[in-house]
Amino acid sequence: MANSLHIAFMGGCLNKQHDIADSDNYITVLRTMLHERGTEATTAKGLYLHYHHAVSKVAETIAVKKPDILCFFLRPFPLIPLFKLSIKYPTIEGGVKSMLHPALLNRNAAWNVVLSDHQTFGAFTYVKRRRVAFRDLNIALGLACGLAPWALRYMTSVVNALNRTCKEAGVKLIIMTPPKSPGSLMGDRVCRKTAKVIDSFCRENEISCIDIHALPYDRFSDGVHLKKEGHLEIAEMIHKNLLAIQQNIE
Repeated sequence: MANSLHIAFMGGCLNKQHDIADSDNYITVLRTMLHERGTEATTAKGLYLHYHHAVSKVAETIAVKKPDILCFFLRPFPLIPLFKLSIKYPTIEGGVKSMLHPALLNRNAAWNVVLSDHQTFGAFTYVKRRRVAFRDLNIALGLACGLAPWALRYMTSVVNALNRTCKEAGVKLIIMTPPKSPGSLMGDRVCRKTAKVIDSFCRENEISCIDIHALPYDRFSDGVHLKKEGHLEIAEMIHKNLLAIQQNIE
């Protein structure tokens, strides 16, 4: 492996999880693993809220941080609304309204980024909910109405655009599939479905991909966040992937 690496990690709360000590965070653990093999790694963190903005955020991170490798985590929060029949969104007045999925009648419709806001901003992401609730019926109705093919096509187009952006910049991309979503029965199902499709798409297109959906439920401390054991396993997965990349280069 190279004597030095600069790795950027694009994602959400996993990069700076407040209930995990920094020494137990997967980034710190990975740096230690690489150091023990004689590679000094520097790291940078990047945040994205919507898949609509993911490519521009990655391009910005590459321009500013200049990484050798970029690990992009597919986040559940902006993913799950893509499968819902009815989607809540915040109004200018500070309230919340709902509308039908834009692709319900027109499968070529573009995603409206505003429809991700309610599940990305504010207290919504920190409120613990029942595993089975109205949102699960909402997702089930979306699946019954045939929204899954549209949503999965949208996600593969995002991954393809990310790969193109990284290739043009000479940066190695590693896609991290969505993890499990223990806090929602149907949310968990669409994360599993997405992970399977993205992993297959990456194999077909020679994009490095790590299936973190394989992490078991007992690695989660709640419906969203990972325990330190989960962070350790993610670090091990990335470390193994980096070794495989190096072997292919050699």
